[in-house]
Amino acid sequence: MAENYLTWFKNLECELAGRDDCYQLLSSNVDEPLELLHGHINKYYNDILKARLAEPNSWGLPSLIDSLSFRYGISPKKILPAAGTTNALYLVMLALLGRGDRVIIELPVYEPLVTTARHIGTQISFLRRTAPDYRIDMDELAKLLTPQTKLVVLTNLHNPSGAFIRDGELGQISQLARKSGGDTLVMVDEIYHDFAIGIQPPAAGLDDNFVSVASLTKVYGLGLLRCGWIFARPDVIDKARVCSLIVNGIGSRLLEAISSIVIEHLDEYLAHSRQIVGQNRMILWDTIEPLLKEGILTPNIPENGCIYFPHVLGKADTSSFVQDLAEKYRVYVVPGKFFGEPEGIRIGFGGEPRQFEKSLGKFVEATSGLFGK
Repeated sequence: MAENYLTWFKNLECELAGRDDCYQLLSSNVDEPLELLHGHINKYYNDILKARLAEPNSWGLPSLIDSLSFRYGISPKKILPAAGTTNALYLVMLALLGRGDRVIIELPVYEPLVTTARHIGTQISFLRRTAPDYRIDMDELAKLLTPQTKLVVLTNLHNPSGAFIRDGELGQISQLARKSGGDTLVMVDEIYHDFAIGIQPPAAGLDDNFVSVASLTKVYGLGLLRCGWIFARPDVIDKARVCSLIVNGIGSRLLEAISSIVIEHLDEYLAHSRQIVGQNRMILWDTIEPLLKEGILTPNIPENGCIYFPHVLGKADTSSFVQDLAEKYRVYVVPGKFFGEPEGIRIGFGGEPRQFEKSLGKFVEATSGLFGK
């Protein structure tokens, strides 16, 4: 059986842990803001956190749900906390899909979206998002939709390219889903969406046939809190709750209480993330300029997000290129095969800027060496 992305990534993460002789561009989230988090826990421990630890969290801590509701403009009746985005998308698929149901999933794709749908036993059709802009092809989506389609699965920002689906496009997608003749819902993985906050509300806030899933992980670097959520109309939330009882039982009051405080101060965390990613985006453009001039990498660095998914010159499959980077230069990136587009590689640029610049410089040096430049 072919190794899947998360297994590959976790095994490699364990192998490289504690090593300072490697140049890692693997991470797809912002560097952990531990000082900021520690400061908020200390500041609010006596006044807020202790009280919230006394709240019941049978269906999610009330303070967490209220914080999410206020932050994102979603009714509490349309919110279900989850243990991260991967858990949220699993709960949604488990609640809405059964064996043999038809699903449309974008391609290239964050692999767990496909793995989960296959685990449930669905029939998958792939909606191709084409480089360099990776926009949704509405005509192709219309062709794929049938009255039997139960769910369309997208990411916004797109993982791995960082492409942004704008309001008008989301409106078209919603109309197409409604015209398909069945009760077709559209799940949007919005784990990177807060990089575009202020431009667009969650998809679930635009139309009731959207389901939004997200967390504090990628944009905010706070995967350690395991705070995710589902935004959806109440009947979908009710179905997901039943699945959550089986899969999760109950969440952690401690993590949910801390997360509620983080969400109430999310602008501070977002400013921290944007400062890092903005600095790193400039480093990225400047450092890879020689590779862009030689046409070795495609220049599709996204306006938003912290991931870059270029194609590599002459590589129909970058797996051996990625292996050479690791074995000869101790440089680590993600091969595109894990996203269903093997000619690409994914580079994360959400890390600490000095370390990112060092690792990226080594990547450029290694790539130039492999291309004989």
